[in-house]
Amino acid sequence: MAIAIDNPRSVAVSLRCNKKRAAYQVDKKLTSFLKARNWTLQNVGRSYATVTPPNGMKAPFVFNVKVPSREQIVAVAQEKHSTKAPWADKFGEWIALYIPSRNMTSTEIDPYTGQAISEPKPGGVVPATFCVGIREFWHAEVLFENENAIYNETKSQPTQQQLLDFVSSEETPSNTALLEGAPCQVILNVHERNPVARGRCIAHYGPTCVVCDFNFGAEYGPLAEGFIHIHHVKPLSEIGEEYVVDPVADLRPVCPNCHAVIHLGGDCRSIEEVRGALEEWGRRRPRNFL
Repeated sequence: MAIAIDNPRSVAVSLRCNKKRAAYQVDKKLTSFLKARNWTLQNVGRSYATVTPPNGMKAPFVFNVKVPSREQIVAVAQEKHSTKAPWADKFGEWIALYIPSRNMTSTEIDPYTGQAISEPKPGGVVPATFCVGIREFWHAEVLFENENAIYNETKSQPTQQQLLDFVSSEETPSNTALLEGAPCQVILNVHERNPVARGRCIAHYGPTCVVCDFNFGAEYGPLAEGFIHIHHVKPLSEIGEEYVVDPVADLRPVCPNCHAVIHLGGDCRSIEEVRGALEEWGRRRPRNFL
């Protein structure tokens, strides 16, 4: 039996899609969501579906969706966690599942048979997780560490860059008024992040930036408690394939400002390099310099 959403809240999310003639290619997990909004499903592949929007609807596509409150998600997560049994269903119109804690395994290929052999890693335990939503669209998770519920939520955000994917400079006359503020869609190759790895990283280091020591909860209170970016010491774009991530060795919590400086100009600077720049220049400047 699907769980009803109590006291729903509205969030704006953008549809990540690739243009295919008059149709669009989207994550196939979004087909039910789009069909309920009068989109037409043309075909479904292994990972993607091809869909067409209702007549008159043009890209970029932004939706106001109803989602559960943080309090309801945590309450349901704790209820499912109390059973210690796997669970999957729907939360309103959203996919939802609970995964109990389990031993972390390593997989090797037997060179003689070609079979994959999985063995438990000593001391490696993946904590229990409750997830609801669709990754890269709207998604919330509750990670259980020592029976404590750690909440995290992500949603796709329209950005200014999205305009460039639909309007080029050659298509825009020089006398056209330049407007800002319209919602738009960006098309990117996105490397999937593991929410469990994120939670274990925060559980180890805490939600404080390892570069500048900024803590959102300390500055903004409960509104931003636990919020932090997670930085891959070696960028996923350089690895280029799925790999087993070590949440302590491979990941670090950083604030959005330091994260932006780490990747400024398309580079990937070391945490030590950015911390050194901050100590040499940033911390020596008067705080009220404007």
